[in-house]
Amino acid sequence: MPILKVFHKECKDLNSAKHLGVKLPPGLANTLNLYSLANGSSKTKLIISLVEKWEAGIDKEKLITKISDRCLTLWKLKKAKDSGTLIRIFKEELIAELEWKGLSEDTIKSILINFNNGTK
Repeated sequence: MPILKVFHKECKDLNSAKHLGVKLPPGLANTLNLYSLANGSSKTKLIISLVEKWEAGIDKEKLITKISDRCLTLWKLKKAKDSGTLIRIFKEELIAELEWKGLSEDTIKSILINFNNGTK
């Protein structure tokens, strides 16, 4: 039985939660461990709290636009390099990559709409 038990409160979205692997520098990992043990709370709970505070200041529409702009730039570079490249194939590869990265279907649609508007 552990001496320094960490109390886990069930996360309301635990069943739909996604696992994100992350590597941390040793000093930061040590600080998270110290905090977790000192307060009897999980590292997950601490990280969720920090990320939720950070997320509150994020404009998701601006991020979607920025991704769309990057994709448009990459499409133009790819098309210039290989004039035989089809936009349909580029979009299929883009969708596959965005899905693999774990973006929601609605977010992917928004990115594609912005991308399509830029290719006209």
